[in-house]
Amino acid sequence: MDNGSQNLHLSKLSLAPFHNFSPTLKSLHVGHTLFRYPRLFDLVRSFPLLENLSLACRRGAWFRVNDPNEPQTVVPSTSPALSGNLDFHVFGGAGMTARQLLHLPNGLHFQCLALSWDCVDDIEWLAELVAVCSHSLESLDITRTLLGMSIRI
Repeated sequence: MDNGSQNLHLSKLSLAPFHNFSPTLKSLHVGHTLFRYPRLFDLVRSFPLLENLSLACRRGAWFRVNDPNEPQTVVPSTSPALSGNLDFHVFGGAGMTARQLLHLPNGLHFQCLALSWDCVDDIEWLAELVAVCSHSLESLDITRTLLGMSIRI
C-alpha cells in the first residue's frame, strides 16, 4: 500500500475494506501513508500469517486521531507472527510508530531488521526494536540519513 506521495483527502480513506483481505498474506508494505496510527496497526493485526512488514514515511504523514465516522472493524486480540523482515524507515521522529510496533500483543520476532533514522531521539526506539528482536535476529542494517546523505552502520 503506497499512495506515491499523493496528497489524498483523509476523510475519504478507510482501511476497513483491507482487513482480512487475504488471511494468507505474509508481506505488507505501507509507504508514504496518510492513514491514522491505530487503524494502520489494526490492519497489521488482521493478517494472522504476516511475517514481513515495511513502513516508510515521514512522521508528519501519520495521524493520531481516528475518525468516528470511519467504518469500524473487528480487531483480533492477538498479532501476527512478524518473524521475517522489518523495513522501518520512518523519518522525522520514529517514536510513535516504534511504540505501536513494540506494543503488539504477541511481540516481535523479526529475523532481519533494516532501520533508518534521521533524528537523534530515534536511536532509543531503534535500540528497543533491536533488543526486543535480539532472540531471533539474524541480520541488522542501520542507516543514518542526513540531508540527502546516508551513513550505513
